[in-house]
Formats: sequence, C-alpha cells, structure tokens
Amino acid sequence: MKGREAGTPGFDAAAAFVRKRLRKWGLSSPPGVKDFYQPIPLLYLKLGKPLRFLVDGKPLKLFDDFVPRQDSGDGKVSGKAVYVGLGFASPELGVDFLKGKDLKGKIAVIDRDAWKGLRSRYYRLPYRQRLALRNRLFRRGAILKTLAERGAVGAVSFRSTPPHYSPRSGRFRTGSVDQSGRLAFFEGVQIAQAVPPSIPGMEVTHRVGRSLEGRLVEMEVHLFRQARKTANILALYPGRNPEGRTVVMGAHLDGRGTILVDGKPLTLSGANNNASGCAVLLEAARVLSLRKPKLRNNILFAFFSAREKYLAGSRTFVSHPPYPLTRFLAMVNLEGVGRGLEEARGGLVVEYPPGKESMAGLFRKAALLSGLPCAFHARAPSFGADHWSFHDRRIPFLFLHGDLSEADFQPGAGRSLDYGLLLKAARAVYDLILNLGRLSPREHKEDR
Repeated sequence: MKGREAGTPGFDAAAAFVRKRLRKWGLSSPPGVKDFYQPIPLLYLKLGKPLRFLVDGKPLKLFDDFVPRQDSGDGKVSGKAVYVGLGFASPELGVDFLKGKDLKGKIAVIDRDAWKGLRSRYYRLPYRQRLALRNRLFRRGAILKTLAERGAVGAVSFRSTPPHYSPRSGRFRTGSVDQSGRLAFFEGVQIAQAVPPSIPGMEVTHRVGRSLEGRLVEMEVHLFRQARKTANILALYPGRNPEGRTVVMGAHLDGRGTILVDGKPLTLSGANNNASGCAVLLEAARVLSLRKPKLRNNILFAFFSAREKYLAGSRTFVSHPPYPLTRFLAMVNLEGVGRGLEEARGGLVVEYPPGKESMAGLFRKAALLSGLPCAFHARAPSFGADHWSFHDRRIPFLFLHGDLSEADFQPGAGRSLDYGLLLKAARAVYDLILNLGRLSPREHKEDR
C-alpha cells in the first residue's frame, strides 16, 4: 500500500478494507455520514522548475540551503531582505512585528523561533480567543497573505535555532529537515490550503537566515498543485439511547507514504505508526459486534485520515461532528501500540489530562485484567496526535501509545512488531469500551 499516504491509492485500498469489515460486522454510519466516509479536501503538491535562490547574486543549493515553503505562491521576485519576526500583528498577544516596517518591494524574513517567547501568552488567553486567533493568523498561507498586503513581494522563513538531533527518536527535532539534517520538502499530498497562495516563499537554513538582513535576495518558485480527496472512516455501535453520550475510539489510518531523504524517495511502511493502532481498534470492533453487549453510551469508531497532514482528519471531525461536541464523553486515541516502551515495562504509556484520574482508572482496571503493562502520565497534549483536536475542544482524552520512534524507516518494520502486546492491548481496549459505554451521566459529570 506504499505507506498509505492520505489521498493516494494506497490509503484508499486500506480505507476500503476497513469499511468492508465494519459493514460485515453490522456497524452503521453515524448521522450525516454516508457509507462510513467523512470527506476531507487535500492538495497534491510537487516541486516544479526552475527553483532558484540567490543572495547578493550568489546562487545557493536546493535542499542544502533552501527549499520552497509549502504555502508558497509561484513567480520570480527580488528585493532587499527585512526581518519581520513572525510577520503579524496581534493585540491579543501584545505584539506587532510589522510596526515601523517598510515592506513595499521587499523580501520579508520570518524567524519562526520568535514564537517561543509568545507561547505562554497564547495559552493564557481564553479558549475562544485562542481559537479565533489561530483561525486568523495560523492557517496555512495566512502569514504570506498578510505580508503581501503590506507590500512584500516575497518571504523567507527560517529557525534561528540550529537543528538538534535526538538519539531517542532518530530524528532532527528543530527545523524542516530530513534524516540527514538537510532541508526537506515533503512532496505529495498535503492538507488543503485555506488561504490561496500569494507571494513566493522559501524556507532556508538557520545559517542562511541569520545573515539576510539588508542583503539583495532573488528567488524563483514553481510548484505543481492538484486537488485531491480523502476521508475519515466512521462507524457507530449505538447505545440504548442513540441521542445520548458518545465515546470516540480513534486511530489514524494514514501513514507518511513516500518522503524525500537526501533528494531520494523513501517509502515508510507505517507498520507500527499506525497500522498497529488500527488493528487493535478493528479487533475491538469485531468482538463488540460479535458479543453485542448492551451499552448506555454510543461507541463511535474513527479511523482518521490525514493525521500526517497537520491533523486534517481529526480537525475535520471536530469541525463537522456527527453529534454536538457537548455530547462527546471522551476520546481514546491509539498510536504505535505494536512496540512497547521500557518505561512501561515493555508495555504502553497512557496519557490523560490532569484532573481526569478517574478516566485513567477505567483503563488501569482493563489493563490489569488483560495483563498489559502500562505507565500512566497526566499531561496536556502537544500538537501532533489526533487527540489534540479533541482536547482543543475541551473533550477529555486517553492517549495509548508505545514506541513512536522512527523504526518504520527500516525495511521489514512489520516483522518487528510485538504481536503478544497487540493481543493484550486489544483485550484491554475492549474492556475499556465496556467501561466507558456503561458510564452513567452522574459518573460522567463527576469526572468532568
């Protein structure tokens, strides 16, 4: 299936397999969802030619020094470089990076690490204000549009912090870099851009970016774009009251597909991240449909697409939910459960929001009965996994995960999965479904 990248035939084949099983087991589509599919618009993006970036007439190297931004417009531009911080003004955050900046005919230089000083201010804002701010400023293409309105003809972004290699994950953790530490452009399917492309934009290394102020920058960008579609796969096991509370059992079905490493394509298997989570969820759904227990609450199985595209699948779900968000009791997210972690004695880590110990306790009991070793941590999620979309809408979550390192980069990744661990995880997840499905409104209110 070539890594099951969202919007590709490989993902479509995996989605058809899942949908066929869910239909066979007698599960139904939730309200407003046709034939288990919840559509998501995507964009196929590929590098075009020519691609050039010059500083004071000196050409720099693609991948070594620069790559186009994913939200770049097409065209050939030149101008003096002007630093603009993050490139926006926000009274809510108390900053105006564009104050006193003359950008007419200039190339705006964005320091993406300037966000570090604003993170704490952002999270102190009320929830609805954060949501409005994110929709206004942080949609893909919004910053370039703002700079274009101020007269900039192009934009360059960089991270002032050098790339940092993490031995634990086997990846560079800072900057848009690949496994070798070079700049990466992720060709293929992307999340559909909410704001149409405007001015050309480049991403450069920290070494190039820190030295651009006042220098003449010339660049030429051409990208090939094509509209694509993908879909979440949603299936409902109804409770006694179909209009009652709903528990979302989720796992992302897509993988990263094929990426460029040193300019060469590498297909990632996605065996652990996240075919393993989907397999556990499918087994729980099969046993549930076979035993047909009577539950108080609805169980909604969600196989998310486009997790690797900035959580497009789960964000689409919470933006267009089959039920009002106030009726969602909890979200359980499974990811990378095919390999255990040392900190969990070879088992799984279970993360939950601070103050939701009773929810974690439900899985603690299920894990004990199934013999699944677990380590429990109360922590707020960071952007990067599907439960973040639910936490962002104030829906309690449990995040079950194993080793999420980059072992899927290696050939034969599927053979290295711990199938005994998967079986224990499936038993524990099924018991958790029963526990959450039987939770009374009074118990739910106490937990929230």
